Amino acid sequence: MYILTQTCKTNDASVPETDRTFFETLDKEMLANYTCVNPNQNLFIKNLQSLTKHQKIAAILQYTHLPKTIISIFVDSIYVLDFHGFYNLVTELRINIREELGEFANGANPKNIRAPHFSLLRSIILKDMNLDIHQSAAEKYTHQFLLKLKQCVNRDNPYYVSGVVYALESSAITELQIVKRLIQDILSPRTLSARFTFFFDSHIGPIETGHKHDLQENCLEYLTSDIHRRHFESGFKDVLEIMELWWDSMYHSLLTD
Repeated sequence: MYILTQTCKTNDASVPETDRTFFETLDKEMLANYTCVNPNQNLFIKNLQSLTKHQKIAAILQYTHLPKTIISIFVDSIYVLDFHGFYNLVTELRINIREELGEFANGANPKNIRAPHFSLLRSIILKDMNLDIHQSAAEKYTHQFLLKLKQCVNRDNPYYVSGVVYALESSAITELQIVKRLIQDILSPRTLSARFTFFFDSHIGPIETGHKHDLQENCLEYLTSDIHRRHFESGFKDVLEIMELWWDSMYHSLLTD
């Protein structure tokens, strides 16, 4: 079994009540106003029974371009955040990147090789579904989605960029729930490996939840005024708008294929 040793060091209790409300409000708005990251309202989940196996697989393949690209997106955000003195937030993102690259994943496979998480995902989907996600070509709407994310993290406003990063981490939890559901609908429970279950459950649970909570704590140091929080919220919502367009374009494009 692959063992992913997550390094989160905080939880909700480490964020003061009034500040926790700020993040809780954003997360609730995310689920209420952006169906793409709502595990019950996402278009693929709502119409799961009417979709073909080909359409479900195509959606999974397009989604994988986000985790494949996420490290380069975080690196771009670090350049902006570090320049503006957001050093503790930069440190947290460096930890997340190192974790994504497998640095903390001791015993990640039987040979004790520290494997990047995307490589683990690739090997799991290859084994369980006979699909190589590395060979998947990004459709035009996915290219546009990733380009827009890059533009967001390169905006020279560290408060805005902080909100962008938080949106990516917070939405990762529900997006993984959606992708897990798509895969489970394609495969029978008997064909799903223990590695599949462990990978998705550990990311949906302690890994991404830990990332989110640690980002909350480290963002608070810099969100010291209402204008800072407004910029943060703007970055957060811009990402979700971009995601909404991506998932919507993906769904309607696959319907016409």
